[in-house]
Amino acid sequence: MTQTPEQPITKLEQIEAALGKLAELTFQNATRHDTEIKELIALSKQTTENINNLASEAAQDRQQAAIDRTEFRQQIEQRQSEIRQIWEYLRSGNGESSPPQT
Repeated sequence: MTQTPEQPITKLEQIEAALGKLAELTFQNATRHDTEIKELIALSKQTTENINNLASEAAQDRQQAAIDRTEFRQQIEQRQSEIRQIWEYLRSGNGESSPPQT
């Protein structure tokens, strides 16, 4: 079986067409992957920013909780002092009373 000059050219054209298609598919995949990677990077940055915001809010909440505890303790101490003063006032008018049990 002998080949005509057109047959090798036809085979070469087929190979070139296949390579062209392969190159196009590879380019499309690379472009799609590039887009997906950029989206993942953006999501990662957003996630990191969200985590940092949450950490900052948690730190502020802890700080506010410490302030609230301090204020609450001060209020308790003030109320206890007021109760002692009232008790002492009542006691001074009625010398036989004993202080409340705490």
